[in-house]
Amino acid sequence: RVPPELAEELDTAPICAGAPSATVKKALLLQAMERELDVTLPADKAVKAENVGSLAELLMNCMEERNRAGSLK
Repeated sequence: RVPPELAEELDTAPICAGAPSATVKKALLLQAMERELDVTLPADKAVKAENVGSLAELLMNCMEERNRAGSLK
């Protein structure tokens, strides 16, 4: 078993200016979602999403807005 203080140190990505790996993974997930689904997530709301449910809700709202805007053209 790894002591908590060591686990924290091991979880820090040395190539990303000391960002925890969870933060890096979240950023990569957001980037992939935007690219694959052709949406732009509002950064201020995307970083505050604390779980998959809130992220999915934000994504659905963005996709609905994009579809509404597309139907107005």
